Amino acid sequence: MKSCHRRTKTLEKWAKVVKRWKKSGKQPKAWCSENGISYVSFIIWRKRFEKMGAEEASAIFLQVQPEKTPETLKIHFQDFTISVPVHFEPHCLQNCLRVLQAL
Repeated sequence: MKSCHRRTKTLEKWAKVVKRWKKSGKQPKAWCSENGISYVSFIIWRKRFEKMGAEEASAIFLQVQPEKTPETLKIHFQDFTISVPVHFEPHCLQNCLRVLQAL
């Protein structure tokens, strides 16, 4: 998990660097020199972002917030509603549905 976080931070860092360069309107080599950025690294990252395309590059940085997992699952079957624990055993539910269907 940490290596994924580290890669994301690196991508974010270089995306910001490339964006700042674009806003400057300067030649890459001069801008890198003025800002203490490795020109070779800059070119490598700029090419990576160009290959990705603008949409894909910006999509990388979306943060995902997982929703709270419900503790029960509600199943509506004909006129019945069944609440089962999320970690239920499927064969038990199958048996319950058979009984309800026979009613």
